[in-house]
Parts: sequence; structure tokens; C-alpha cells
Amino acid sequence: MIGLRGYGLQLKVERASSVQDFRELRQAYLEAVLKSKGEEIARSLRGRLDQLLYLGERGPTGV
Repeated sequence: MIGLRGYGLQLKVERASSVQDFRELRQAYLEAVLKSKGEEIARSLRGRLDQLLYLGERGPTGV
């Protein structure tokens, strides 16, 4: 989704071993998507990502 910008992030995702690890990568991922694909796509992905990361908990807001 984010091309070469995502390579370093992909390595971090591969090393993630818990939901908390993924939560810590959330903001960096959303910022990369925002720069690469724009606000509309970043917001859409933020919503889906937060559903997965927070499953019924109140998740963070903002891009």
C-alpha cells in the first residue's frame, strides 16, 4: 500500500509478536499511508485497523 516507504515498517511488523507491538506501529503506519495515499484512504484504513487492534475497546483517534 505504501511502496518503498513501507519496507522498514514491514520489517517491524514481521517482528511484532503481540497486539501491543502492533498498536505501537499504528501511528507510523497511518502517517506513511497519509503521505503516500492521502487523507481519505488513511482514515478508512485507520477505522479498519482500530477495529482489529482494539476489538471493542475504545481506540485512539486521529491520524
